[in-house]
Amino acid sequence: MRDVREIEQNGMPLVSEVGRDGGYAVMPNSLLPAIRFSNSEIKALFTAFIATRNRQLPYLKSRQTITEKLLGLLSPNQQDELVRLNELIRFPSTNHRNPNILDLVDQASPILEKLVNEALLDSYLRISTAQTAYLTYIYQLYQERGSWFVAVINYEQQAQQIISVDEITAVTTFEPKVRWSQKKVESLIHPKQQLENFKLRLGYRAISQFKKYHPFQLMLNYTSPFQTSAIIQGYLDTDDQNQVEEAIKWLLFLGDDVEIETLPDSTREMLKQYLQKIKVD
Repeated sequence: MRDVREIEQNGMPLVSEVGRDGGYAVMPNSLLPAIRFSNSEIKALFTAFIATRNRQLPYLKSRQTITEKLLGLLSPNQQDELVRLNELIRFPSTNHRNPNILDLVDQASPILEKLVNEALLDSYLRISTAQTAYLTYIYQLYQERGSWFVAVINYEQQAQQIISVDEITAVTTFEPKVRWSQKKVESLIHPKQQLENFKLRLGYRAISQFKKYHPFQLMLNYTSPFQTSAIIQGYLDTDDQNQVEEAIKWLLFLGDDVEIETLPDSTREMLKQYLQKIKVD
């Protein structure tokens, strides 16, 4: 079925026949209807494409081929516009000395594409690392500070777990004894005991910092129509020392345009101690 989908994605429609001699076959002399884009849609597609440079995303091995195919479909005037667009726009991931250069960091972990492909087939994955192997239910794949992580539910322990993609050595699907219902999955992802234990009020400068980097599970809740103030609420596991230290560093990263409304007492005390250690000559 994976091969069948790949053939279809290449623009070749298939027909199937049942029976002893049946199977799948490509329709002769036939291609899927061409998709027509407006001039603005082409620019939007191209802009989104160049914005992904040096971001360690999957499926980027054929970047040059995709670019050549896109440009080959356009008129000379449209090609010139896209070339100018490429020269004009800069993104945080752009190499400013040469926008066309792809940095080495653009190459994501080889296992990333394999992980995505398997997750598209089934959410139940056997993930192996150098130390052990886990039977998991995958529900989130995210990038944080230039590295990829996969958020899963350990099938045997029925507990959430975060695994660094760089640590994964192999991944395959497996057939669980019991497939969980969506309600069961939701209850494991959002356990009732993890009540929100911190609340922050952000001004527009802190909002700007938040957009540059924030833990993937947090979201802004704007409190003004012009998006100049917002509230962040969430859960912080105070028993996880590493998580608390990362939270304190992130709070400092947000700057002084933050009002801490609620915060666990132990974390608040650690924040005070951290600030006291900072010396200014």
